[in-house]
Parts: sequence; structure tokens; C-alpha cells
Amino acid sequence: YIDNDKIDIIKYSVEYCVMDCVVLEEGYNIFRNNLLEITDGFIDINLYVSVASLSLDYMKIKGVFDNVYEMSGNVREFINKCMYGGRTMCSENKKIDNPQDQILADFDAVSLYPSAMEKLGGYLQGTPKIIKNLEYDNIKNYDGYFVEIMIKKVNKKFKFPLMSKITSEGIRDWTNEMNNEIFYCDKTTLEEIIKYHQIEFKIIRGYYYNEGRNYELKSTIKHLFNTRLEAKKKKNPIEKIYKLLMNSCYGKCLLKPIDTEYKYISNSKYKEFISNNYNWVKDADFCKESNTWRIKLIKAINEHFNLVHCGVEVLSTSKKIMNEVMCLASDLDIDMYYTDTDSIHIDNSKINYLADEYKKIHNRDLIGKNMSMFHSDFSSDILKGEITAQRSIFLGKKCYVDELVGSESGDMVDYHIRLKGIPNASILDYCYNNNITPYEVYEKLYNKEEVIFDLTCGGKKINFKFHNDMTISTLDEFNRKISFQ
Repeated sequence: YIDNDKIDIIKYSVEYCVMDCVVLEEGYNIFRNNLLEITDGFIDINLYVSVASLSLDYMKIKGVFDNVYEMSGNVREFINKCMYGGRTMCSENKKIDNPQDQILADFDAVSLYPSAMEKLGGYLQGTPKIIKNLEYDNIKNYDGYFVEIMIKKVNKKFKFPLMSKITSEGIRDWTNEMNNEIFYCDKTTLEEIIKYHQIEFKIIRGYYYNEGRNYELKSTIKHLFNTRLEAKKKKNPIEKIYKLLMNSCYGKCLLKPIDTEYKYISNSKYKEFISNNYNWVKDADFCKESNTWRIKLIKAINEHFNLVHCGVEVLSTSKKIMNEVMCLASDLDIDMYYTDTDSIHIDNSKINYLADEYKKIHNRDLIGKNMSMFHSDFSSDILKGEITAQRSIFLGKKCYVDELVGSESGDMVDYHIRLKGIPNASILDYCYNNNITPYEVYEKLYNKEEVIFDLTCGGKKINFKFHNDMTISTLDEFNRKISFQ
């Protein structure tokens, strides 16, 4: 589309869009055919709107949930209180400036959630029953339980505690300060905090299961993991599909109740609809362009069912895998600075020592590429050899920088940056405009300076604002101020 050394941008854009659609269609068809192949023709993505949904159905087809019951109402709500997401925190919840005297590794768990499912083995069968004898010796041998307890005393403390509570600001705080606090947990979590924190506690109420487990989960997840490894060795891109299935097949178990829904009503029927449904209307927005109303309604949740007990046990078992490593490292006085669900920033020089002690206790290797193992996971496009962090700054949850070096890269450095709410592109744009390195930006933040980041990167990145009347506008300016006190 070049005419007299000029490009006809309209024709070029039309062709570009057509090519985009062709690539999208071909990718979609390959993805669909791969899943049909993996699931023996049972899973067709044309019938699903999310990977989580099709992954859950794959597990059902494999018999993983046979005799495992969904639940609703008060039982579901109670067990849901035992659900804790990944532990993300700095050591002792404090800012840390790790100087250039200790080399750190990003010690990463291999496929943490699939590993947790394999370690768990199977989901609880049957229905939950109310615990009537509240003595721990009575419940400890049940297949599973979910309880509300009063923690009377915490006898052993860690820089990375295993217990948490929600602060007045609505933030989950992982803390040792749980004396005389209410805590909800499942069997795995209670056993962990008894073992490591040596808590004294009282059981208040709960539910138990005593009808065994369905152990199809272990064989199914191992099949997915091993098949993915084989595909990965052959550089077959289908391995991405296996990874999707493994990492998505428990999330739908924890689906929250959907308590609102939207209806789109023409302007002529608006008054009649409001008259008939006023008890359920939360708010309404008029859309001028289409002459319709978008009405937000309250949706009853009494018919919402999920497999919350399955999801809770997977999450608890994933933290058990992390606890085995982190609590041992703590007992061995190995420095750890930050954890983010499945990884630990840890003193690189002590990893082999940690692995040796781990094997003595658990009689299995710690370092490797199989499930429940760990490996160093820093990566870089420019560094070669073993990649480590020669210095780091940790400001808070998902807010840190690592200055990376490679054993075969001389004096060259790269940066591993995270700053929740601020895209990496905006951080790098700030560095370019101020002629500083990413590490120097985090030094400013560590020293309590306020830094303003431009999320449009000087107009190079487009940011949209979505309005209530369903119109969309482009933001000419979008700044965020960040500071850490």
C-alpha cells in the first residue's frame, strides 16, 4: 500500500485487522483441537467461557469428584472462612534494604498448586457433620475437618508467620500476634500451626468428614504433570494447555456467590420493570445512545453451590509445602527476606545446606524439577549463567527490586522489578526521564520519598476510562503517587 513513497494508512490498517483475525482464528482452532485431543473429545471450548470451568469439568470426567458433594448456605460460608490465599510478605512485615554483601536467590516451588493436589491425594467424600465433642483428641483422626478456634497462646514465633488476620484497613496481615484471637482453619492448617507455632488453643465449633477420600485426584494430576513434562522436552506447545489445566482445576471450587446481575431494559419498559422488581434493584444507568437502561439487581445466593472444602484443602496443602522449607530455614538461621506465595528470596550461599538438612528430615530431594521440589528461578533476557540478585530492596507486598547479575555476564546487570499498581513500563519511563536506574527509584521509595509515575508513559501507552453510561474515553493524563512510610 505504498504510493509515491507514502503509505495509505487506511488500506494498511484494514489489511492488518484482517490478518489479525486470521491469526486469532487459527490460534483458536488449534487451542480447541488440542483440548479435544487431551480430553478424548469431551471438552469443547465452544461450550465454555473460562479455563477454570473446563478444567473443573475435566476433573469431573476423570472421576476426581465422584462422591464429593457441593455445598451451599451456612455450611459453605463457614468453611469458606478457612480459606487463605498465598502468603505474600516481607520478613517481619518490614521494609528491607539488602546491601551488596549477600547474594540472594529466588527459590521457587515447582508447580505449587499441582504439587499441593498431588500431596493432598484426594478430596473428602460424603457430607460434613457437626462436631459435638470439641476435644482435639476426638477430632484429630478424622479424614478432615474445618473449625473455629480460639488461640490462647503462641509459644514459637517466626519472621514469616503461618497465621493471619484482616487489619482495620482491610489488609491480610501474617502475624505472630494471635493470642486470644479467633482463627478459622482446616485440619492441615491446624496441624501446621500446632507443629511450628506450638499454639495452645480451644475448639469452638466446626464440621468434620469421616467417609474417606476420593484418591483419583493424585493419579489425574500426576498424569497431567508428567505428560506436560514429556511435551515440554519435545518442545511441543501443547504443554501450555496441560499447564493451564493443572493450574486452573481447583480455582472454580472456591467460586464466590454472585450476588448481583445486570438487566438491559428499553426505555419504554423501564417503569413497568422497576414497578415489578423494585425490591431487587440496586441502581440503574441510562444509556442515551441505545435508549436503554442498565439495571443492577440483587441476586439471591441461597442456591449457590460450590466445592469450597476442596479448594480450602488445596490452598492449605500448598502452604504446607512452603512451610516445610521456610520453617526449616528459619530454624537453621538462614536469612530469608521476602515470600510471594510460591517463592522465597533467600541467601543463595545456604541453599545446598538447606537441601541437605531437608533430605535428612523428609528423606527426599529438595532441589529439582519434579512436584514438591524447588529451584532457583531468576530469569533475564540479557544475562547468562547462574542468575542471582547482588542487592535488593523490599518495600512491601509485591513491591520490590532485584539487581541481577549472571555468572557468565561480567559486570552487566539487569533488574527484576515489581510495584503493585504501577506497570513496569511506567517505572522504566520514569527512569529514562530522570536518568536513573530502577534500583535508584526504589532507594527513593525506601527513603520515604514520594514518586509520581505516569501510567501513560508520556502518551506512549493508551489508558481508557469506562463510564457508567457505557462510553469509553482515552485518558490524556493518568498519574499515581507512591510512597512508603
